[in-house]
Amino acid sequence: MSIVKYEIFEEVIKTGNFTKASENLNVTQSTVSHAISNLEKELGITLFIREARKIHLTPDGAKAYEFIHEILNLNRKLLHTNFSASSQYPRVITIGSFSSISNYVLPQIIKQFNHLYPFIKIVVFEGTYDEIDNWISEKVIDIGFTISQNPDFISIPFLKDELLIASSTNIKIDSSDFSLREFFASNNIIMPTASYRTQIEEFFNNHEIIPNVHSYISDCSTIAKMISLDIGISIGPKLSLKAFDYIKLHELPDKHYRYVYISHLTHFENGHYVKEFIKTAREFV
Repeated sequence: MSIVKYEIFEEVIKTGNFTKASENLNVTQSTVSHAISNLEKELGITLFIREARKIHLTPDGAKAYEFIHEILNLNRKLLHTNFSASSQYPRVITIGSFSSISNYVLPQIIKQFNHLYPFIKIVVFEGTYDEIDNWISEKVIDIGFTISQNPDFISIPFLKDELLIASSTNIKIDSSDFSLREFFASNNIIMPTASYRTQIEEFFNNHEIIPNVHSYISDCSTIAKMISLDIGISIGPKLSLKAFDYIKLHELPDKHYRYVYISHLTHFENGHYVKEFIKTAREFV
């Protein structure tokens, strides 16, 4: 069971309200609801009686909290213990990340992890997909966010990032197959070179579209700038493209994704805390 769930449970008790608890913990209300629901399933009991504007602990919930309160107090004492300077416990976790994960996902994960382990310092190296793979291989970083499963790494599924059509702001798209073929035939395609290009090509094949490829570009900001200048259109991941307000995003008629993984070598330093960080990251998503 997760300490995070216990802390959410305690905050709901203190506030008597899922919404207020989510605000105080800086998480979404659905995260709070999901944590409580999971805790109820794990314990096999109902924790709260839910009324219109207030919730109350059930007798089983009150009994469960007696134990959970003790666990939380022990955890806080452990976290605030002043270990000696010669302690062999790790103090730093190094993480490789690319820009869209750094901008939209990583800060909240780090905040949650720091809440649990305030004595651990997180150092983030931001780079390209290839650089992150190299950093993992060369043991520059403990873990990295990657978009492919390198056979030399352990790669843990993290999130699915939906692929969208990106165009200049004055373009409209009809989602019918005929109109899509006509649309892509009449526009230059700026093709990303990342591994999710496979999903893009699969989309073209499924809809019998022969793309008029203008260029192959690796950098997302360069692609976005070219789109804004009406050089062409592209298909790319939502997390990356939504940062550019001068382009327009359109959904594909069927879903395709850039898959993001948390990758590391089989053996790595700071093992326990790295595993705890990965656990926190996956729970957050």
